[in-house]
Formats: sequence, structure tokens, C-alpha cells
Amino acid sequence: MTHYDAIIVLGSKPHPVTWRFPAHVKASLNRAAERLAAGDADYIAVSGKWALVFDRHHIQPPFAECDEMARYLLGRGVPEGQIVREGRSKDTIANLYHLKHLLADREARRLLIITADFRVPRLRYLAHKIFGPHYSVTIEAVSARRSEVYPHEADTLRRTKQFLRHMEPGDDGFLTYKFYHAHYYTAPYVSASKLGVQPRSHHL
Repeated sequence: MTHYDAIIVLGSKPHPVTWRFPAHVKASLNRAAERLAAGDADYIAVSGKWALVFDRHHIQPPFAECDEMARYLLGRGVPEGQIVREGRSKDTIANLYHLKHLLADREARRLLIITADFRVPRLRYLAHKIFGPHYSVTIEAVSARRSEVYPHEADTLRRTKQFLRHMEPGDDGFLTYKFYHAHYYTAPYVSASKLGVQPRSHHL
């Protein structure tokens, strides 16, 4: 079995009333903890500050996604020293961009991303574009509930490919200074009514 330098789990926008992550995030973290305990990787990297849409509507989440995911892993018995937190990113493109720079210090090149099944095509594309040919990236899927599938996932992938069409694989310098001001990020915002009420603290 392949040994990975790192297992990656990305955050996903929690519900703005309960502040619970979608169930697929917990499933991904459980799988990552099991893989780590089996000796399949050196550590787990959890990634995400919070969704950009919260900033747009001046909503302050009660936690950074990476910290809440780390808290869950600690509860599963994962040692703090085997958890790496990336807490700057506010969308999936930034997740992988900042992870690449963070993991470079650890010379991590063999990566396993555990994610919801519906996110696999977009993450496969982004891993190819951002990490490039000098990384080995495997994507392992966990099942997501139908209600958790992003309704605009196909359109997001189409827009992502349009945004990155001139980016050579591995040339993440293409993205420098583009967060979060490029035209890609100026699509219509999610309405405030769809976000729910003001946040209150609740754990994963």
C-alpha cells in the first residue's frame, strides 16, 4: 500500500444556524484518522478559514474550519503533532494553493486528498493545475448525502476551468494576487436569506 507524506481534508461551509459541517466532512476526517492510525501517512493537513460568502455578508463564523476539524481529530486521538492547519483559504482554489506552500516546507510530495464524492472531478482538476507534475496526488472519495451536494458544482467546475485555462500545471504563481479580486470571484453572491440567521457556536 502506498505511504503518503500527508493526508488532506478540506473544510466545507458549515450550516450558518447550527454551525455543523456537512456529514461528509466528518466522514472524511474519520477516514483520515483511520488511515493515519494504520501508518498510511505521516500527518493530516486540514485546510480552510471559512467560506468567502460569510465575509460578503459580514457574518463572523464562530471558528476557523481548520481549527474545528483539528479539534475533531484530537477527539479521535490524533496527536497534535500530526495535525497541520492551513487557516488562510476561503475557497477550494485557495485551499490547494496555500496547502502547496505550507507543505513545501515539509517536502511533502505524495498526497492523499479525502473528500466527498461529488467534489472529486473539481479537486482532480485543481490538484493537476496547482500541484503540477512533481507531485503525486491521490483522491479518495467518501459518500455525501444527496442534500449535501453543491447544487452549482458542475457550473463551478466549468467556471474554474475557464479561470485557470492559461495556467500551466504547477505554476501556482499564476494565482498570486488573484485572491479574491479576480473576475472569477465576482459572480453573483449567495443571498443573505439563503445563509440563515446570525451565527451561534456549535461544534462538529
